[in-house]
Amino acid sequence: MSTKNTARLYGILRNKKGHKMESALKLDQLNLSDKFIVLEELWEDMSKHASANGFTPQWHLEILKEREDKNSVFNNIKDVKQRLQKQID
Repeated sequence: MSTKNTARLYGILRNKKGHKMESALKLDQLNLSDKFIVLEELWEDMSKHASANGFTPQWHLEILKEREDKNSVFNNIKDVKQRLQKQID
């Protein structure tokens, strides 16, 4: 078994500095629906702290502000979730 496959099997990841990190999730063992649930939970958690920690770069905040000022049309998150769910079912 290759090192890459072994790493995936045991959920070993490498951070930006190349240090090994254990992953609590075995993504290759989750079905697509569960992966979306995990993704949603991660996104919700990260978005709570994104602005406070400077996670979102200034240039991106400016683009978002620009779009809001132009009255851009955004999709409702519930509608998007329903469309995605229909694609998986």
